[in-house]
Amino acid sequence: MQYIAMIGDVIESKSIKERQQAQDQLNKILKQLNEQYQTTIVSNFTITTGDEFQALLTAKAPFLRIMDEILMAFRPYKVRFGFGLGEMMTEINNEISIGADGPAYWHARAAIEYIHEKNDYGMTQARIGHKNTETVEDLNHYLALTEYIRSSWVTSQNDLLAVLLANDIYQE
Repeated sequence: MQYIAMIGDVIESKSIKERQQAQDQLNKILKQLNEQYQTTIVSNFTITTGDEFQALLTAKAPFLRIMDEILMAFRPYKVRFGFGLGEMMTEINNEISIGADGPAYWHARAAIEYIHEKNDYGMTQARIGHKNTETVEDLNHYLALTEYIRSSWVTSQNDLLAVLLANDIYQE
């Protein structure tokens, strides 16, 4: 069975002055997402380290919408995302996203590492990993272009996206 593994990494988390407040905010966001998307989340969003979180989603999950919801709700902090498409090789714990292993998570981790190494001057914050890189390369170009455009948004454009998400007018 195919899954989407999602790994989020808070950018420059060590420089956040109110770390506990930011972590509490992130916990609240992830808890809300676990409830809102319970039909497409296989293993709940879980903070795995101080500045990283992950979840396992069904192959049909609206992962880009979930990413945008996190980005909007967690402002002013920024997050990079790695998505992995693939199977799982171990048992999956539905409650916490720790301990499971397989290509879905391997590809998500490779995507995050790619962003760390080659982030296009800080513009690329999301990437999809898959065993067949040609399959997702066009998607990664679209994601990079989207992130480039988003990086120049003014406050009102971000606010508009937040309203679209809140009113369920969003389309991937």
